[in-house]
Amino acid sequence: MSQRTSKGRADLAKKIEHISQESDREGYDILSYDKDGSLRYIEVKSTTVKDLRRGFYMTHNELEKADSLSNYYIYFVFSATSKTPKILPIKYSEIKRADYSFQPVTYHVTLLSHLTTEFETA
Repeated sequence: MSQRTSKGRADLAKKIEHISQESDREGYDILSYDKDGSLRYIEVKSTTVKDLRRGFYMTHNELEKADSLSNYYIYFVFSATSKTPKILPIKYSEIKRADYSFQPVTYHVTLLSHLTTEFETA
């Protein structure tokens, strides 16, 4: 059973949305609320290991959203498949000031338009 909480505010807990069930374009998984009613954008990342230094991957879209939304959080779930998983909530604005490293690891490759035209006519 999933438990929805929003800092003890049942009225806000009812409004929490699992955005990524509908679309992965938004750049976050959950739209939640802080106790004062302000929006909280949550991206969930997980790993089966206990070692937090292993890190997690973020997409370009997630990084763009994190940079543009003031209340963006990453909920890093570690030991996710154990009987006692742990959640480390990380406010994205704090990442820039803390001991985190960002390294690009993937490329998006698209066919040039003239190549797709040649392929479609063959």
